[in-house]
Amino acid sequence: MLQDAVLDSSQVSLAEPDTTFGFPEVRVGGLPACVTVALRKRISDNDIRKLVTDGMPIDAREAQRIGLVDFVGDVETELSRIIFKNCKPKVTNVMYRPDCEKAWEA
Repeated sequence: MLQDAVLDSSQVSLAEPDTTFGFPEVRVGGLPACVTVALRKRISDNDIRKLVTDGMPIDAREAQRIGLVDFVGDVETELSRIIFKNCKPKVTNVMYRPDCEKAWEA
C-alpha cells in the first residue's frame, strides 16, 4: 500500500510492518511541494530530497529510522495503549461563584 506521508497534524505516527511511504507522482513528473513543507517538521531535508528525487517508496522500518514514523507494529494495540495512557478521566471541581467570593474575602 503506497501512501503520501502527510503528517503535519499528527503527534504520533503509527504504521503496520507492510506499509510503504513514497511520492509516486514524482515518477510521472509531478512535484509534491505542499507535502514536503509538512514533512520538514518530521524528517531532515536530505531525506526529503532523496524521497522527492527518486520517487521510490520506502518501507515502514526505513520510515521509522529517518523519523517519519514513531511506531511500527500492531497499530491497534499501540493505539489502545496510547489512548489508555493519555485519556484517563480527570477530576474537576466545580465551585459556585458566591462560595468562591466568600473564600477570597477570608
